[in-house]
Amino acid sequence: MPMLWKIKVAHIRTRETYGTRRLQTELADNGIIVGG
Repeated sequence: MPMLWKIKVAHIRTRETYGTRRLQTELADNGIIVGG
């Protein structure tokens, strides 16, 4: 699955309420490292 798609799915799964920092943590917990 492309990276952008994984980010969009995570954003939708969190009901689009997570900010960027919290979303990065959510993605990292699932093995997807983004940002710096």
